[in-house]
Amino acid sequence: IMNLKLALPTLCILPLISYAVAAEEKPAYTASAELGFLYKTGNTKSADVKAGLNLKHEKEKWRTEVAFNILAKKLEKEDDEGNDEFETTDNKWDIVAQTNYTIGEEEKNYLYGNLAYEQDKFSGFESQSSFSAGWGRNWLKNETSSFFADIGPGLTHDVTRATATKASESSSNL
Repeated sequence: IMNLKLALPTLCILPLISYAVAAEEKPAYTASAELGFLYKTGNTKSADVKAGLNLKHEKEKWRTEVAFNILAKKLEKEDDEGNDEFETTDNKWDIVAQTNYTIGEEEKNYLYGNLAYEQDKFSGFESQSSFSAGWGRNWLKNETSSFFADIGPGLTHDVTRATATKASESSSNL
C-alpha cells in the first residue's frame, strides 16, 4: 500500500516533469510580431503605423528566417478650400527571407541564400528585388547580443517608377 501511495503522485507528476524538460529544449519554430502607432499634434498632425512579423525555423544545421514589414504615414494638410485632410506621405512594405546552412565544427560559419522584395510608393522605384548567396560568419552570439556578417555575390532587379517624361523601366545588376 505504501508503494501505491507513492506511485500515484509520481504518475501524476511525471507529465509535468517531462513538460519541464521539453520546455528547456529550443523550439524549432519561433515567431515575433510588432505593431507601432505614433500620432503627433502641434503645428501639424501626423500619424505613423508600423507592423512587422518575423518567423524563424532552426533544425540541426539549417536556419531559415522570414521577415515582413509594412509602414504607412499620413500628414495633415490643408486643401484648396481650407479644409484639413490627411495625405499619405509614406507607404511601403518589404519581405526578406534567408536560409543558412552551418558548416564547420565550431558552428560559426555558414553558407546562405537571401531573397528580398520591396515596394515603396514614394520612392523612384515601383519595386526592388534582390538575391544573394555566399558565406557568413557568426562573430558574436550571447544571451543579449549577436553579430553576423555575410559576404557573397548578388543580383538586383529594379523597376523604376513612370513619370510624366519617362516610362517605367526594368533593370538588373550583378
